[in-house]
Amino acid sequence: MSKFVIYKVISPLGYPVEIMTDGLPSKTTYAKLFENEATRIMKIEQTGAKVIKEVTRPLEATTQSQEKPCGTCGEKMELRSGVSKTGKAWKGWFCPKDKTHEPVWER
Repeated sequence: MSKFVIYKVISPLGYPVEIMTDGLPSKTTYAKLFENEATRIMKIEQTGAKVIKEVTRPLEATTQSQEKPCGTCGEKMELRSGVSKTGKAWKGWFCPKDKTHEPVWER
């Protein structure tokens, strides 16, 4: 699982866009992820774009889409994670409207 950084940018034509950095291996530390941040921002701005907020959020590769619709009702699902009673980590998307709707599990 790789790590990414997403930058919110205003394009040279004035459109708001998000730019995702190249993925770094999962064992990369967050310090390493942000190590070349000034250089990345400079390269983005050399294209004529303007970085609005330098870094909006770190993102794991498995959660590429931050919105998932419920397969039953279409409501926007919520990402939740935790640890089971047996100590196993879990992560999944859940319908906030109805707990009986099938969750979507992250692997």
